[in-house]
Amino acid sequence: MKIVVYRSVIVCVSFCLMMIWSVGCSDTTSNSDGGSKDTIIKDQSDPQCKYASDCKTCSETCTSEGVCEEIKCSSSDDCRCDWKCVSGTCYDPEEAPCEKNTDCTSDPKLWKCDNGKCIDGGCRTNNDCTADPLKPVCDTTTNTCKKRPCAGNSDCTADPNKPVCQAGDCVVDNGAEANQACGATQACKLTLQCFEDDGKKLCRTPCDPVGSSSQCAKDEVCVIESSSSKGGLCLPPGTGAKQGEDCSGGKTCQRHLTCAFAEDGEKCRLKCTTDDFCELNKETCQAYQKEKLCLPKPSPCGPGRSCPGEDDGYQICNGGTCQLALCPTQRTCSGAEKCQTNGRCVPRNCPTEACDPLYECKENKCVRTNEGERCGQNQAIKEDACGAGLICTNVGYLTACAKTCDTGQCSTGFNCVQNKDGKKICMQACPANGKCKYQGYFCMDIKRTPKGRFCVPVGQPTGKDLLETCDQQNPCLPDLSCYRGIGISGKGYCTLDCTTQADCGGVANALCEDYYDGKKCYYACPNNSSGTCTVNNTITGYCSRKSPGKYVCRPR
Repeated sequence: MKIVVYRSVIVCVSFCLMMIWSVGCSDTTSNSDGGSKDTIIKDQSDPQCKYASDCKTCSETCTSEGVCEEIKCSSSDDCRCDWKCVSGTCYDPEEAPCEKNTDCTSDPKLWKCDNGKCIDGGCRTNNDCTADPLKPVCDTTTNTCKKRPCAGNSDCTADPNKPVCQAGDCVVDNGAEANQACGATQACKLTLQCFEDDGKKLCRTPCDPVGSSSQCAKDEVCVIESSSSKGGLCLPPGTGAKQGEDCSGGKTCQRHLTCAFAEDGEKCRLKCTTDDFCELNKETCQAYQKEKLCLPKPSPCGPGRSCPGEDDGYQICNGGTCQLALCPTQRTCSGAEKCQTNGRCVPRNCPTEACDPLYECKENKCVRTNEGERCGQNQAIKEDACGAGLICTNVGYLTACAKTCDTGQCSTGFNCVQNKDGKKICMQACPANGKCKYQGYFCMDIKRTPKGRFCVPVGQPTGKDLLETCDQQNPCLPDLSCYRGIGISGKGYCTLDCTTQADCGGVANALCEDYYDGKKCYYACPNNSSGTCTVNNTITGYCSRKSPGKYVCRPR
């Protein structure tokens, strides 16, 4: 009996083992894709999948029934392939919908998360507002680019407590008050102006110079100032004579006045721009030197009726009315005079006040010397009578009295130069405007020593200079002769009798040479050889010489 029972048990156990082998049991193995573990299917009849890796996407997994189903995740740890869990669904990280703005990092413009999508949320800083220069400010409440609140103070009218435009915003006016210090770090209140006066910058009140005196404080006057929005500024008048008071003898006037000379004397006059500044029916606004002043109405003048200041030279009759003739603009003082600040020419008091060049001090007065006057043969001033420090020599193309010098001994504006006589004399170079300072002089180009443009005495002879083309209609200067060579009646060039090369005055191509026509400054032949030659592109000739001399151009 025991043997039968044991056999029955063995049969039953063997049967059970076969059933287990045929149906299969639950087991797990690691998935090669690194996702969640695969499930071994119980039913091997026709499964959709055996492992999770058999599913098409990483958002699915293989169930125990062999079916691919979406993973219902609660965190990214539940997802396969390192995918991301968003709202219970696994997504490819690069395609996952956003949950918050910080998820939107791939494009700086698409920074806002809206319904799972990253969209353009507008600006976040002013740096994002560059597309439209008229809208440079980012409103972070609406994320839109807007215009600045203001471009200037005129835009700040909505709030009277914020009338100042500062960095595009209307702000409170924290400027300094009137007469307080101002500058680069401290602005004035909007109604005031920062003005530098006597080395100090203070806030001043703009005013209308023609308006009421009540515009300014009691201790101030309205002074004309072009930088003011109203044409003037309220400033302290300073010390000095008041309007209409005498200012002769160097007296000073208050700051808004100018000491000016007119037919009623030297008085402190009011500065003006129009007649409205001046006393009605008695004064008019007239030009005076570099400004305009309220001066007495011009007196009538004409035949038999001269101007009050005509004898003194400060008035002229022009168009039937007396007009001021003031230095240095309307008249020029002589070298014996000086120009006062009031426009009058008065005698210099030498030697305390130095005389101008061409003048010397005698008995405390500056008197004219003979410098620049003609001298020599057939002249009123003889060759040895020019005076102390002067010699009779060549100045330009005539002889005149000139001051001798060595370098540095000439007056300001004059140069010590050597003339064609070999003498060192003081000569004035021509000013840029071409007008010589002293009467009796004019500007001239000198082509011989001293070469250049100088002020020379009037009365200079005219004619062609050394080596210039000449003929009967175009004669040479008096000290030159027209050399025509063998073409006696044709064109030639001007030559100069010489002793040495220095006598040719440094003129280009001039050669002091002894030739059959005499020793003169001739035109030197190129290369010092025989052949043809051309002078000034107008004269042709032959290169000849008096042996053993050098070749010169002889016109034909």
